[in-house]
Amino acid sequence: MAVFQIIDDALPLRKIEALLERTNISADAKSIVLEVARCTAVVGGHVIAIGRKIVSFALELAKTIPNTLFGVALALIITALIGGIPVFGAILAGLLKSILLIFGIAQGAIADLRAGDLGRKVENLVAQLAPLKGRAE
Repeated sequence: MAVFQIIDDALPLRKIEALLERTNISADAKSIVLEVARCTAVVGGHVIAIGRKIVSFALELAKTIPNTLFGVALALIITALIGGIPVFGAILAGLLKSILLIFGIAQGAIADLRAGDLGRKVENLVAQLAPLKGRAE
């Protein structure tokens, strides 16, 4: 079946581990991502590495949506700077964090949608994995 080939085309675990080691995320986050990457499912008597496909797609998506990631990073940096203001900084940061994140994500996503083919990539992945979906009878 073609869907098995699509999932087998995902990055191997060693490559996912190597990519994660080059990132600046915490060891706990890396551990969680690797646990997801190790997830498998049995479909029609075949063991498929669905977790590797999910993580591979997420890593590819991170390259596809740099503006959204930049918006999130910028919002978090601004929140941290506001939080550093003596006396009222922590209160302001708590109040503004969600607003800044929403604004950063929205502006970045709009820029990414204008510049790339994000929607097409997500729809393509969903279509490729559709044969794995169970049918309700």
